[in-house]
Amino acid sequence: MGVLLGVLDFICLILICASIICFVVSVLKKKSKKVPIITFVTSFALLIVFTFIAVTFFPVSDKTTEVKTSEEVSANNITEKKKQDNVENNDKNAQKQSKNEKENDKHKQEPAKKQEPTKDTALNEQEKKHEPADVQQSPVQEPEPPSEDEAIETEPSVNEEKTQENEKSQEVDVSSLSEDEYKNMCEILWYDEIFFSKDSLEGKYVRLDLFVEEWRFFNNKAAYDVFATDFINKYNLQREFYKCGVQRENENSYVGGQITMYFTNDNGYSASDMTEGDHLIAYGEIIEYSTLTVDGYNSCSFLPKYIENNGQ
Repeated sequence: MGVLLGVLDFICLILICASIICFVVSVLKKKSKKVPIITFVTSFALLIVFTFIAVTFFPVSDKTTEVKTSEEVSANNITEKKKQDNVENNDKNAQKQSKNEKENDKHKQEPAKKQEPTKDTALNEQEKKHEPADVQQSPVQEPEPPSEDEAIETEPSVNEEKTQENEKSQEVDVSSLSEDEYKNMCEILWYDEIFFSKDSLEGKYVRLDLFVEEWRFFNNKAAYDVFATDFINKYNLQREFYKCGVQRENENSYVGGQITMYFTNDNGYSASDMTEGDHLIAYGEIIEYSTLTVDGYNSCSFLPKYIENNGQ
């Protein structure tokens, strides 16, 4: 009802404004002024009546303000309780710390109690003094044979045997081995194991199935530009060498990366012993290896000790 009275008051105000405008227009145009005067008086009277009714019978309630004040009071009470709780917790923590410190001080001040000797300690003292004790000797039990699963776990795999053999070969004096012993010592490696290994293979003795692809030659200046002098002198390298492909496992394919096969004056082989297109089985040492390359293939330099013609 209060809203309706407010709307009626607003309409009365609009009529009052309209009557004033009509009165001014009628004065200017010299017309009758009764209609605007009547509308002004009636609308003004209605405005007074409606406002009186609204003020007397429908006063504005203070519930909203009361709610706001009650909420503020409750919020203030909550904050005060939190502060009191924090103060109490701090006091409790301080008391606990003081108690712990007192207990630690007591433990430090109290002397350590002497332990009474037990039977176990007495036996240990007798054993230390080598005094005879009445101990019955139990019969020696033979160890039980390992089960099949334990036997399988203890047996080394094929790869472990190869790595063990290769490690042993590095410890053994290679120059003292016969040809058969040297060949048996070498580990068989294929294409993927050479060009995509994540670990360095430098120093390994390997058996490679090679395809001779490109003949190369370097003079002294190129040798010093590419290699260090001590590297050339260490292996007594020849000037001629080959770029070779490595066979893929279970495939008759050599396409892809190439290894560099050098020749030393100490092994009796040279580049003139073979031509491009030959298939070889070579036994020797990897003298240089790198996994940090631009083309994605690991770089590998190989020095053969024994070479066999594959005859493919």
